[in-house]
Amino acid sequence: MTTKKPFIILLAVVLILPLLTGIMSVASAAGTYTISLKDASGKSEITAHPGDTIELFVQLSDNPGIISAGAQISYPGVISLTSSKNGVTADDFEPNWGNSPTTSVNPYLVWMNVPTGTDQGKLVTYNGTIRKLTFKVADNAAAGDYTISVDAPGDKNLTAETDGNGVIKVNTNKQVVGISTPNVTLHITPKECAPDAHTWSAWADVPGEVANCTENGQQTRTCSTCNKVERKDILASGHNMTAWSATSQPDCTNAGEQKRTCTNTGCQHFETKPIPAKGHSFGAATTTKKPTCTEAGEQTALCTRSDCDGKEVTALAATGHNMGQWSVTKAAECAADGEEKRACSNAGCTHTETRKLAALGHTFSDATVTKEPTCAEEGVKTGLCTRCNKEATQPIPMVAHTYGDWTVTKASTCKQKGTQERSCTVCNAIEKGEVPLGRHQISKPTILKQVTCTEDGSEKGKCSVCKKTVTQTVPALGHNYGDWEIIEAETCVSDGTRTQTCANCNDVVTEILPALNHDFGEPTVIQEPTICTQGILQSKCSRCVEVQDTKLPCKVTDELTGIVFETQEGVFPTGTKVKVNVIDQDSQTFKTVRKAMKKISEKFAVYDISALLNGKVVQPNGKVTVTIPIPDALGENIALYYITDSGEAQKVAFTLSQDGKSLSAELSHFSSYALCDLDEFPGKQRLDFLKDNILIVVATVVLFVALVTLVIIIIYKRRTRR
Repeated sequence: MTTKKPFIILLAVVLILPLLTGIMSVASAAGTYTISLKDASGKSEITAHPGDTIELFVQLSDNPGIISAGAQISYPGVISLTSSKNGVTADDFEPNWGNSPTTSVNPYLVWMNVPTGTDQGKLVTYNGTIRKLTFKVADNAAAGDYTISVDAPGDKNLTAETDGNGVIKVNTNKQVVGISTPNVTLHITPKECAPDAHTWSAWADVPGEVANCTENGQQTRTCSTCNKVERKDILASGHNMTAWSATSQPDCTNAGEQKRTCTNTGCQHFETKPIPAKGHSFGAATTTKKPTCTEAGEQTALCTRSDCDGKEVTALAATGHNMGQWSVTKAAECAADGEEKRACSNAGCTHTETRKLAALGHTFSDATVTKEPTCAEEGVKTGLCTRCNKEATQPIPMVAHTYGDWTVTKASTCKQKGTQERSCTVCNAIEKGEVPLGRHQISKPTILKQVTCTEDGSEKGKCSVCKKTVTQTVPALGHNYGDWEIIEAETCVSDGTRTQTCANCNDVVTEILPALNHDFGEPTVIQEPTICTQGILQSKCSRCVEVQDTKLPCKVTDELTGIVFETQEGVFPTGTKVKVNVIDQDSQTFKTVRKAMKKISEKFAVYDISALLNGKVVQPNGKVTVTIPIPDALGENIALYYITDSGEAQKVAFTLSQDGKSLSAELSHFSSYALCDLDEFPGKQRLDFLKDNILIVVATVVLFVALVTLVIIIIYKRRTRR
């Protein structure tokens, strides 16, 4: 029993399995299918810009054995179908298409006939993409959300009937309704251009906002790429006025008028302005009333225009008296006034004027003060007048009082002013004055406002003097500052502060103490410079620990010649030594230099300058300032020459020191250099001989010319005798 039971179970499975397979096939064939429309990533919501291309795929799923599948695609007008291609990828299917005849049809029909039973008569199903649709978004598509829908019409979808073994029954097709997925949502968003990459249309007037003579308008332009719209204001053009033309003419006294109008289309604006009156054109004025010394005259001018009787009357000012010279009618004396007179010289005028001649006063040659002046009465001086020769006196003005200090004779109260006086220390004259009213004397005042250092206070109470209840001001106390207190002492680099505090109100005055700045002493050389390395000068602040270093240029002085070399770091490698040789006249180098200088100078000094590193010659990698003392043997007219390896002399630019004792030149190559005296030029000795013996030379020339002339005369006479 145990061995037969598994066999029976296995046999039952083998018999039942085909039956279950057929049942499942029949169930599948009787089911529904799904038609969907999605993009390549399987999304049903997509975003695009105007001008973009969109690819959507019609897909078949849950296929129950379809032999005819149809899908109807409806799309908005902002996109167009540009391509419809086969999307079936299974090798077992060779679909026949019954699509809409052109891609411009909307809705667009996708219809696929699929041969079935290719696997030994049994139903073979296909799931996947059945059509690829390509859409183009219009370049001017407005931004917004749009719907692309897909439907599965029942009359276009058939399934094959199968038997229990999945074999297709001949001519037994069953219509089946497809299920379509939710619609595709298309978001169209404007393209975004770079700020300077828009493709703008021409500016166009905005209807109803066109600029005219007096009102501003607006224009717009649109980017053809991203549909961005820009607006701009168009300023009013202003009136286009004609030339002014007269509508009435002016005369002498009345203004005329002129007018101009705007010529712009639709504008009725006009302007007027007056033409100024011409004004009278008066001729020459004639005197109609002559002026006198005391009365004004007048003159009249008539308008010369033919249509005008206007006239202009102008006053002529009175001439005024023409007074003659003053003449003395009574001479002034020392103690008596005199008189003088003058008359008007104008014809018919009898006007005269007189004036007093003040007494001359006595003139003293040697007056004596007979009474000293005081602050109470005048003094007197007496003497003999040099004009009238009489003894006379003259007053001496009083002098001012010399007062002492004021003394209060009656104190002031709040009711009555006081009195004060002071007396002259000379004559005891008394001067009296008032003392201003005093403050009320309030024994127990009520404080209305507390007095402070900066503000007056006030108090109220009954005055013990005047018995009145009064309110009076209490003068501000004024600050009472103590000594300065250092809050933070100033340093070399930071400010300090100090304060004063008022003893009355604790007001604090703060004062900034400026930073002292560093007080660096005399610098000390802590590192001597060489031709390779800079030196260092160091100064220390006397108040703090601050140290200031100053770089010294690379510098070395030749002890034998006193020639100074100065340059920057890096021009010579570390360890370089500078060497200067004064070339002896017997050396071959000196002879080479003499040959190079033969046309320049016969007097020079030769220096061979070199730089050595580990015994090998090196050249500077930059400029070297070389200062050469001028030997006493050379004159003031000097020059410096570089002697090349080929034996040529090349002039070197230099700067002469103010005292004329040295020269400085910038050299970039070390070699032989000649410092020469240009006044010792070749042939100078012969020229000096001629200069020193000019009389002998001239006499010799004259004697030679005389002898030649004598010989010629003798020869000429002998020939004439023959």
